[in-house]
Amino acid sequence: MATYDSNSDLKLISDLRSLLAATLAKSDATLPDDIGKAATTAKALSEAEKAAIDARTQQRFEQKKVIFAALVPIVSMLTVLVTILVQYFQLKETHQLNESQIYEARRQNESMQWREFLDNLRTSSATIQSDPTFAPRLRSFFSSPIVGAQASEVAKRLMGNMANVLGFKDLFNMTFVEINSDNIEDAVDVGRILRNSLRLNDENCRVFYQRLEEGQRAKLNLDLDGSFCAQEVTEKAIRDAGLTSIEMARLLELKEIARNLISETQFLSEMIATWMRTTFPGGSQPSKETISLKGLRLDEADLSNVDFSSFDLSGVEFSWVTLDHAKITPRIYGEIPYFIQTKWWDADTIQPDLLDYLLRDRYPYHWDSSYPDGDVDRSTYQERISALCKPMRPNCTPSQLLFGTKEH
Repeated sequence: MATYDSNSDLKLISDLRSLLAATLAKSDATLPDDIGKAATTAKALSEAEKAAIDARTQQRFEQKKVIFAALVPIVSMLTVLVTILVQYFQLKETHQLNESQIYEARRQNESMQWREFLDNLRTSSATIQSDPTFAPRLRSFFSSPIVGAQASEVAKRLMGNMANVLGFKDLFNMTFVEINSDNIEDAVDVGRILRNSLRLNDENCRVFYQRLEEGQRAKLNLDLDGSFCAQEVTEKAIRDAGLTSIEMARLLELKEIARNLISETQFLSEMIATWMRTTFPGGSQPSKETISLKGLRLDEADLSNVDFSSFDLSGVEFSWVTLDHAKITPRIYGEIPYFIQTKWWDADTIQPDLLDYLLRDRYPYHWDSSYPDGDVDRSTYQERISALCKPMRPNCTPSQLLFGTKEH
């Protein structure tokens, strides 16, 4: 449909008015008829101009009506959207406030329960062994974002200082279930604490022994250079030493603590060793991150076929450990690892500088008198060193190899 254009009419009227004025100026129109015709024409032009202006005004009005009609739903929609946004942010702010209040209430409640749990732990020495609710209550805190980390630390500290094998295993199964890549660091922490507990108990035994009279010490006949509390002492020797009932009870208590801590160490060692054999067997891909076993004691564990290339073995104590076909090439060992009553020569590979140390200071029967799987044969030892020492070095030749005596 064609659209009426009032602007064109106005321009035409203006042109006609200019033409009329020019015509009158050039003509000699003085007669009344001419003047009347000119006036009539001017009037018609004025009326036409007015009509054109009115039409233009009406046209603009209609255009605005169309625009306004189109804008109404848009404005309505925007109003609804703004209303929804305002309500959304109000609800969000209310929700955040409610969450903050709920979290604060939960924090206060869990903190109160945790304090009560710790108070009960401090005041009851038999809680772990005698209270059947202890383990479930401690476990309930593990998933807490508020006290979960503290609960985990408490569990590790309790295990590391607990001289009760059944209680230790219960707490271990509750805390770890099994060793994996996510909790190996925590398991190693427990092992380190156990090792420190053993050392502390051994020192207590040593102090106890040194306070005895010389004749009593002679009858007990314990080696102060060895692991004191772990040494066997017969009841007859204790009776013959003439210990008082208090001294006898104290000695038996210290030795019981030592036995339990060693048993717990052996249990944890095998759990860690199982994970190592599964995760890092010979030929496996090394871990990108170094896994620290620093300061750990591994006791009576089977580490056969383990590749130690991913590990920090600084100061690790291998006691009565099996290392058949292992690859002892640790990524780090700042402090020399200790091999006690362990046939390290059964490994497939040993780092050259570490091998030199072992040949010099941990050769068979130098410090130890017994090993897993029986006695050590000199010819077998020589064969194993020949296989380990590649390329062959002078200190690896049979004539240079050190070999002690079993009676040592």
